[in-house]
Amino acid sequence: YDISYQCAFTFPAVLRALGNDGWSQLCDCYTELITIPSMYVKQSLAASLGEVASLIGTDATEEYLVPFAENLLESDTAEIVTSVMQAVHSFFPVLTEPNRRRLSGVTFLICCESIGHSSFGVTTSSQYL
Repeated sequence: YDISYQCAFTFPAVLRALGNDGWSQLCDCYTELITIPSMYVKQSLAASLGEVASLIGTDATEEYLVPFAENLLESDTAEIVTSVMQAVHSFFPVLTEPNRRRLSGVTFLICCESIGHSSFGVTTSSQYL
């Protein structure tokens, strides 16, 4: 494992340990981590979206995490998209209503696409979306 994965994995714990001023100290680090192309780094950051959001509050979440989450949801890597989808329940309560609705629509479409590509023979139609 490389150092970037370790940083991504422990990011929420370090942020929590730093307390209220943690985000101002770690924002640049997070911004750098989200640019690393490693699937493992992205998956780890995706899984911790809700925890990080609860620590940094609504304004920072909507400025930094919402665009990152939207980007992750467009990933071709199922593990990354799945990690975001699993974090949604703890991520949404921090968001304002407009961002909650925006991301709800994206996550709904991803669920429909995933059902449409399943091995159950079910397909989705855009007329219902």
